[in-house]
Amino acid sequence: MLRRQKLIPLVSAFFLLPVLSAFAQERGSVSTADSREIYRGEGYLADERIGIKPQAGVLFFNKPAEDLVSDDSTQRAVYGATLDINVAEAGSPIFFGPSTGVFYSSIGSPNASFFGAGGSGADSHAFIVPANLKLGFNLSPGFRVSAHGGVNAIYRSAAGTISAGESIESDDKWSLYPNVGADIELGLGSQAALILRPDITLTSGNDILGATIGLSIFAG
Repeated sequence: MLRRQKLIPLVSAFFLLPVLSAFAQERGSVSTADSREIYRGEGYLADERIGIKPQAGVLFFNKPAEDLVSDDSTQRAVYGATLDINVAEAGSPIFFGPSTGVFYSSIGSPNASFFGAGGSGADSHAFIVPANLKLGFNLSPGFRVSAHGGVNAIYRSAAGTISAGESIESDDKWSLYPNVGADIELGLGSQAALILRPDITLTSGNDILGATIGLSIFAG
């Protein structure tokens, strides 16, 4: 089973970024107050008001018991984007605001490939729509660590393809589950940043883990 203790090393890996932190500090070796003024208007993370963040990664989940082949967990590719809006004071090192978006994964049949292709049986698909609040802090003008949480609305075209502690159903289904995760962002220039986004969807049975990487594109 994809228990929470199995998720801890996966999620912890995203926080082991001392090299990135050191790189970010070199880019802005000034005090917090001074950095606000120096980097204001330069398009760095400290100035982000709206961010569009296309991402790709891996979705970890459990299949129903009768579909298991050799392991109790399954992985599929996941693609999507998030939209972040910062309502904190302009130039502040604090990021606070809503975070939403949509992610898609082709689950395929029980024995399909990582990309949901092949296998036998009917194909299935999943959409994940986060409705979160995000709180972060700019450790430098080009490096931010944030936490996000709220709910994930998950659509499964065949509800029984992803085990979430519910009775097995073959019909499509929308479900709401609480979620929590992190956003780790490193500025790449005046208008973009790299983003790492681990996310855990908490269910009454097996939790669902998403781990994505992508670009943060400043839209305002």
